Amino acid sequence: MHRVSLVSLVPMVTLAACGAEPSSFPDAGPAPDAGVPGAVELPPAPADWLVLFDRSVSWEGRADRFQGLKDGVAAFLAARTAGVELAITSFPRGYDAFASCDVRDFSTVEHDWPASDATILEALAGWDPTHIGSTLGPALEGAGLIARARRAAHPGRSTSILVLTDASPGEDETCETSEWAALAALAGDVFAAGGGPSVHVLGVIGTAIPPDYFTKLGDIAGAGGGYAAFVNGSQHDVAEASHDALRDLEARAAICTRALPADFVPATITLTSPDGAVTELARVADASACTGATFYLDDPAAPTTATLCSGSRGVGGACEQAFVRAQLVGAPVVTAR
Repeated sequence: MHRVSLVSLVPMVTLAACGAEPSSFPDAGPAPDAGVPGAVELPPAPADWLVLFDRSVSWEGRADRFQGLKDGVAAFLAARTAGVELAITSFPRGYDAFASCDVRDFSTVEHDWPASDATILEALAGWDPTHIGSTLGPALEGAGLIARARRAAHPGRSTSILVLTDASPGEDETCETSEWAALAALAGDVFAAGGGPSVHVLGVIGTAIPPDYFTKLGDIAGAGGGYAAFVNGSQHDVAEASHDALRDLEARAAICTRALPADFVPATITLTSPDGAVTELARVADASACTGATFYLDDPAAPTTATLCSGSRGVGGACEQAFVRAQLVGAPVVTAR
């Protein structure tokens, strides 16, 4: 289980899921699909991540935390599985102290998939904070275009945007679409009820935060079908907690998004834990229809992946409960009919 601490990863899901045994995974006997003709085992879908790295002016007073975030990404590279391929890009972009708010300036990636560890480490080493305010709005919209193109060209994979930022409401927004009222709606457009990439947020807490900090960053991740995590402390603390956050996101992706065989449209999905607990999930039309023990497809007409539903704001859904149980007893066997 995860420590609830601001110097450690605090995924929003963990705050709700740590506690009583998840009620939607009752103890039971053999999986309903066991030995049933037509049942197939669904492997984890390989993952594509676009890391969107904030280099805005607000980092200038937080050089230790900026380096800690870079160290955390570097540590994740050394620990990640072969199933995750990365691309990495940064914001803001502009000239001198003048920011660009044009989405077209963010629609190309600096280091495309599959970026090697050496390429990413070289990029991180060369990045320092800029003298420009946050352009998260156009940067996220541009990242959505990049990730959507990747998803279309590589079906059968999960696709996510990871926003790594020290942004705080009211601090250094530059573009209209970087205003906090617009960012959650933008993340929702990128996610498109499960038809597009999910959006995760890793927030590095500054020296002071406004009362709505956690809510507003959580709204971005919630609308984007993703998770928010928050880290704080020294360079070492930020590095360690950021690494843990990225490893958790990797584990969630492997548990919750599954690759489908060609021309296979599952009606139900069954999860069987190593301790014998079983749950059966029903299919819903898309992520906006998620309730309880359900899942959705990336494309109902020609699906390539099935994803376990998350709860409201990433709390208490089938994905979250499956992830927590996997931490306790091991990963489930996932079958479908």
